[in-house]
Amino acid sequence: MKAELKKETWKIYPEPLIFLYPGQGAQQVGMGLDLYERFGEARRRFAQADRFLGYSLSKLCFEGPPAELNRDLTSQLAVYVVSCILTDLLAGQQIFPSATSGYSSGFYAAGYAAGCYDFEQGLDIVRRAGEILLAEERKLEGTMGTIFGLSRDKVQVICNRIDSLEIGIFNTPSQMIVSGPRSAVLQALQAAKEQGALDAYLICAAVPYHSSRLEPCSRQLQAELQDTVLRDPELPLFSYLNLAPVRNQNEFKEIIAVQLSRPVFWVDLVRKLQPGLIVEVGPGLVLSRAIRWIDRGAEVIPTSDCQGFLNAVARIQSKRVEGEIYGAYTEPLFA
Repeated sequence: MKAELKKETWKIYPEPLIFLYPGQGAQQVGMGLDLYERFGEARRRFAQADRFLGYSLSKLCFEGPPAELNRDLTSQLAVYVVSCILTDLLAGQQIFPSATSGYSSGFYAAGYAAGCYDFEQGLDIVRRAGEILLAEERKLEGTMGTIFGLSRDKVQVICNRIDSLEIGIFNTPSQMIVSGPRSAVLQALQAAKEQGALDAYLICAAVPYHSSRLEPCSRQLQAELQDTVLRDPELPLFSYLNLAPVRNQNEFKEIIAVQLSRPVFWVDLVRKLQPGLIVEVGPGLVLSRAIRWIDRGAEVIPTSDCQGFLNAVARIQSKRVEGEIYGAYTEPLFA
């Protein structure tokens, strides 16, 4: 993808076109199969990923079993690959983002969309981060849990009363994900139910992502990436840590590392990016559903599978207009 194509695309959309990328949790057996069967670009990317990783990630995506696909590192790699394939397919239709970001590990695919690295380099970084976490998994003995139906303040009070428990992700105004030792998370889920939460349950996570317990992992990944040569973002790549666009490759590398141990301010980020036409680029509908809880008026276009991709292309192209109408962000990128 070339920056000049992105700039030209801005001229034909009346509002910003925002690409948002899902993270772990969006995976499902069968993901990417219909794209593989229809598009040569998808077949090439899956083959490239399989060669690079040294095993058949494509088979895990297409056939499972679920227990293998749902492993933290496998699911992150799988979601990254499918998200990059959809990004390439959109680019093939001359559809490029005005700005981008990613939800949790979806930030890796957002980095690809912003031109910070090529497909294999991004795949390698996802793997390296995952391997660091795998090495620490037994020591951490943590997990995550979703609380739905309580306010941010009430969930924060619950966390304050339980040792080593933190809010890891602010999904919607009434849905948060807590992170910490398994016993602490279970205690929080029970407390949330007693306080009237609509639902509270464990999610599939082997470590307490987005909590301070992962700071050693952040430091290790930061050290590993220190001498890695990336590229500055070619377009506004927003971080969910500080709600600001990434300035350069060094800041991007820092954010990739520290995001492991910092909370995801997803509600604030989605509000920051409005108004705009949001495209969920990746498998599943996790972000599309969550964003509607944040802003009922937001227009979100999913690209979850082959038919979803084709529908998205048609909807996006229908919004093209003639003339010098810019959809790019007009606010100063850097204060």
